[in-house]
Amino acid sequence: MTRYILGRLAMLPLTLLVVSFATFSFIHLAPGDAVDVMLALSPDSTEEQRDMLRAEAGLDDPFFAQYFRWLGDAVTGDLGESVNTGQPVSEMLAERMPVSFQLAVYAITMAIAIGLLMGAIAVRWRESWVDRGIMFLSTGGMSVPSFFFGTVAIYMISVYFPSYGVLTYTPFTESPLKNLQGLFFPALSIALVTGSVFIRYFRGAAEDILRSTDYVRTARSKGASERRVVRKHVLPNALIPLVTVAGLQFGFLIGGTVVIETVFALPGLGRMIMTGVETRNYPVVQGGVVLLAIGFVLINLIIDLLYPILDPRVRLSDRTE
Repeated sequence: MTRYILGRLAMLPLTLLVVSFATFSFIHLAPGDAVDVMLALSPDSTEEQRDMLRAEAGLDDPFFAQYFRWLGDAVTGDLGESVNTGQPVSEMLAERMPVSFQLAVYAITMAIAIGLLMGAIAVRWRESWVDRGIMFLSTGGMSVPSFFFGTVAIYMISVYFPSYGVLTYTPFTESPLKNLQGLFFPALSIALVTGSVFIRYFRGAAEDILRSTDYVRTARSKGASERRVVRKHVLPNALIPLVTVAGLQFGFLIGGTVVIETVFALPGLGRMIMTGVETRNYPVVQGGVVLLAIGFVLINLIIDLLYPILDPRVRLSDRTE
């Protein structure tokens, strides 16, 4: 197991190198740069001023010179400074990351609860109107974007529940209750969509187990009731594919909730990266994407390590062959 973990961690530098180079390349393919965005509202600016600002920011250097300069600084822990504000990128990430992480934790917890509860009900009463109704609702949930639920939530609170208060972010360390209050509806808007995906994965995995596994047929042949078969044999094993999906969704939610963060005006990581793309703020985008890549690699590693715990039939050695 130790060798497997070290092997996966050894892939992290290569993954970050590929991700950082791809991100750097894509950003530079976009027309204009941060100086053009900064001076867009200054029609009196001269070309000499633009050249001077580009030289100060190092934007007039060749592409590879800019990239390797950033890479050399990043290896030492220096992710650069925001071209627009001059604030260190590491400080910006430290401010924004907790918001997105807490939002992702709340959202994935709600989504798993929705997926397990509704999926278990659908499996227990499969092929009935209850099952078909849940599948219909899950299809609808997957078809509606999360920002629609967010917009409806804001409207309902402002019109029917004004006593709930303004939806503003409060750091968890200041007030856990206010933190949950400010992130509950943004997280619920995401969970309704993600939970619909979990329902279908959980329901599909359970259906496959019921139809094709020997231990289910053995339990039935011994006279076990259908409820016991579902509860003792089907539901625990149907959790395994859900773990993979939930882990990948969690990694995505940390930086992929830019729309919800915009709708609810949350100062999160995804919103910061999107703003950096719009303003051609290369260091901010680079730092944010690299941080997300680290999170994805570590989350996938955790998922792989959880498999042998959830299913003793899965051996870690089999994955290293």
